[in-house]
Amino acid sequence: MTQNRSYERALLDGDTGPAPSRDPTSIRPITVRIPDAAKMLGLSRSRIYELITSGDIEVIKLGRATLVPVAGLEALIERLKREQLWR
Repeated sequence: MTQNRSYERALLDGDTGPAPSRDPTSIRPITVRIPDAAKMLGLSRSRIYELITSGDIEVIKLGRATLVPVAGLEALIERLKREQLWR
C-alpha cells in the first residue's frame, strides 16, 4: 500500500498493506461511527441504516453512540465479492 492511498480505499480494495507502525496517529480503528462507515463504503447514511436494519451490517450500541465494527464492513465486502463471482 502506498502512503498516498487512504485507509478507506485500501480497505475497499482488500489491501491491508504492511503492519501499522507504532505511531499513535496510524492506529487502525476497530469500530467507526455511521457517517464514517458510509464514507468507507461510498454509500449514503440512509443506505447504511437500511443495511443495518436488514442485518447485513452489525452495530454495537455504547450509550448513545452507534458503532459499526470495521471487521463487519470488511466481511460485507467479502460476501458481496463472493456473490458476484457466482453470478
